[in-house]
Amino acid sequence: MNNAFMKMLSEQSVSYLEYLEEEGMSPSTLKDKRRVLKRFVFFVEERDERDVFTETFLEQFQAAYGRTNVKKAVRPFSRHLYRKGLIDTAMGHYHRKLPEPFSSYLSYVVDLYPNNPWPHRIVLTAFWEYLSKRGLTLEEITIDRLDRFMAGAYDHLTVETRNKYRSCLRGFLKHLFMTGLIRKNLAFFLRNKRVFERNLPPRHLTREEIRLLFDRMRFDTERDLRANAMIYLGFTLGLRPKEVSLMTIDDIGFCAGELSLPYRKNNQPAVVSLSEEALKALTAYVLYARPKGAERAVFLHLKDDRPLSANRVSKEIGACMRRAGLSKSAYCLRHTFAHQLLEQGRSVFDIKEMMGHQALKSTQRYLRIHTTLMRRVLFDETV
Repeated sequence: MNNAFMKMLSEQSVSYLEYLEEEGMSPSTLKDKRRVLKRFVFFVEERDERDVFTETFLEQFQAAYGRTNVKKAVRPFSRHLYRKGLIDTAMGHYHRKLPEPFSSYLSYVVDLYPNNPWPHRIVLTAFWEYLSKRGLTLEEITIDRLDRFMAGAYDHLTVETRNKYRSCLRGFLKHLFMTGLIRKNLAFFLRNKRVFERNLPPRHLTREEIRLLFDRMRFDTERDLRANAMIYLGFTLGLRPKEVSLMTIDDIGFCAGELSLPYRKNNQPAVVSLSEEALKALTAYVLYARPKGAERAVFLHLKDDRPLSANRVSKEIGACMRRAGLSKSAYCLRHTFAHQLLEQGRSVFDIKEMMGHQALKSTQRYLRIHTTLMRRVLFDETV
């Protein structure tokens, strides 16, 4: 076995487990994964194979290990190595290499939607598997088979999610028609389901809850300074945890008081103004808490210079919420930002742009009730 490969595998298994611990994985689950990965590294070392992240090799390891939980440990580990560029392919349902024309269309989608190509990858992988299991070619696709595919694969999901996946499939069908791979434009017949029911508006922080959150802020540790900066970004700019995690030092204009957002969910880059409080919180974190390294991401793990994930950003903000006695999530800051824009009298189109929404329908969720105006009209109160 290649010594360099084994050294990489051993070191990365330790690094991966540390990452899971920092992400908040429970001690019992972490202990189980550590046991499996340790045995996996020994198993790889005993065999003269380099292609170890395959289903066949995993089944051999599972048979030798005698446990049924090995896949839950090895597959995510392979994806961790794949994301770091250390192996060529990752294990898992949605990391399979697709044949033509699925792969070429997916490459086109990744270029078009670099921030969120996963819905397309999920649908294309599931659709390819559906056709393969039934021995169907692209020319044999009919609207009846498309309906059965959607019903069998996604009936358990919400109407909104099914509509999103149906739109992804519609784009692929249109591509097949435009390239002459199918004779009829089936995308025309694949319609989204109408949504008549409306959900309750997103929960936002009240004025008292906002006061509690900021009164309970701490400034004692580096972790406190990091969390404070993330909270101000969510509260004053309505940033998603994903957008916070993707920020780089180069995106911050400290002198101009501006922040560039090149990777928004709607694929529309934006430049926004930083409030004085947010700028101070960011400056304090960068100067006194952020690890000094070559990594350009703003928010990093304090033990090393690895960027924080969106999930970790959410957990850090959520911990501050709980410390203030609030049972709210990180997204509640974003919802509060939208609610404040509404109460300031901003138009729905202004709110759409400032929230980074792709569709106006997403913004309309925040327009269900204007509490200040309601109290002014019904109770003659000034809030």
